[in-house]
Amino acid sequence: ITTLGRIMAICIAYLGVGAVAIPTGIISAGFVEQYQRKSSLSNIKAADIHEIAEIFVDKRFADKSVEEMEEAEQVTIFLILREDLSILPQKDTILKLNDIIVIRGENP
Repeated sequence: ITTLGRIMAICIAYLGVGAVAIPTGIISAGFVEQYQRKSSLSNIKAADIHEIAEIFVDKRFADKSVEEMEEAEQVTIFLILREDLSILPQKDTILKLNDIIVIRGENP
């Protein structure tokens, strides 16, 4: 009812909105980043990759060797990121679900 009470109500209302709006923006930016990072392998050929790219290993290529993946998708795998490890791939290295591979498409 008083002027001081109204000023306090306005401040509390702004703080309440800010407490929801600011974390929402941060969380949604994180979701967008993860969505872009976890690109599907099914679009590799259609994307015509001639640059270096990061690809998320899905169920289709999990438990396959680097050699099988390179032959099937006509790409070169340069690096495998697995949890906190960076692995230099060998032909017999087995890809695991949730690995991130750094690739480059073969030149036509």
